[in-house]
Amino acid sequence: LQYLFNRPALIREVMANFNQIRSLADNRPLYATLQRVVRRSDFRVPFQCGVVSLVDANYYTCRPEDFASDEDLCRAILASTAMPIVWEPVQELRWKGSSAQNATVIREVVDGGIRTVSPLGDVVQAIKDETDEVDDYVIYILNCNSWDLPADANRKYHLTNIALRALDDIAINEIFNDDLKRYLEINELVTQVRNAQRDQQLAPDFRLTLGGKVLKCFRTVLVQPEPGEVGHTLDSSAATIERRRTAGYLK
Repeated sequence: LQYLFNRPALIREVMANFNQIRSLADNRPLYATLQRVVRRSDFRVPFQCGVVSLVDANYYTCRPEDFASDEDLCRAILASTAMPIVWEPVQELRWKGSSAQNATVIREVVDGGIRTVSPLGDVVQAIKDETDEVDDYVIYILNCNSWDLPADANRKYHLTNIALRALDDIAINEIFNDDLKRYLEINELVTQVRNAQRDQQLAPDFRLTLGGKVLKCFRTVLVQPEPGEVGHTLDSSAATIERRRTAGYLK
C-alpha cells in the first residue's frame, strides 16, 4: 500500500532494480556445456573466435593457445556468443602471459560481431601467415542470413523486440552482407586479372593493390539460406531448429 500511494518511491525502486539488469536472458546452460566439452588439447586445426571489450571498445581474436586453461578458453568462446542486451557480458578474460602479473586482461567482453561482423579479414590473414600459396585454400562462408531480410509482421513490437529487430536483424545483417558483397566483388576482380594474365592479355607482373597491399583471390564457396528460411534470431524452438538444420543440409 505504501508503494501504491507513493509513486516517487515506486519509481526509485524500479530504477534501482533496472540498473542492476545485465541481460534479458540467461546463458549459463551454454556455459555449462562449454565447460563440459571444450579442451584446448582437442583442437587439431586452427580455431579463432572474436570478442569485443565494452570498456576499451577494441576487437580481439581468441585462439586456444592464447589461454592458460580450458576454463579461460571456455569463457572466451562464451563471450564470442554474448549478444549485448540479450546475454550477459563475460566480466573478465585473461590472455596467458609468462606470469599472472603480465597476463593481458580485458573486461566486460561480448560478441565480436558488434565491431567485426564478418571475420573474413581474420581468415585471409591466417592463410597469409601460413603460406603465399593461397590457391591451396578454399574459403567456405556459412552465412546464417539471406541477402534480403524478410518482413516480420507477426512479431509483437515491444521494447525488447524493437531493439533486437533494429540492432540484430536489420543493422548487423546489413553490415555483414555489405562486407561479404565487398569481399566477393574484390575477389572477382582479382580473379579476372589472374585469368587475363593466364590468357596473356595482361603482363604477368601486373598487380591490383588496395591501401598499398597486393590483393589476392581465393576460391570461395558461399552457403546461405533463402529469405525467411531461418526465422528471427532468437527463435530457438525445436521446430525452427529442425527446419534450419534441414535447410542447411540441403544447401
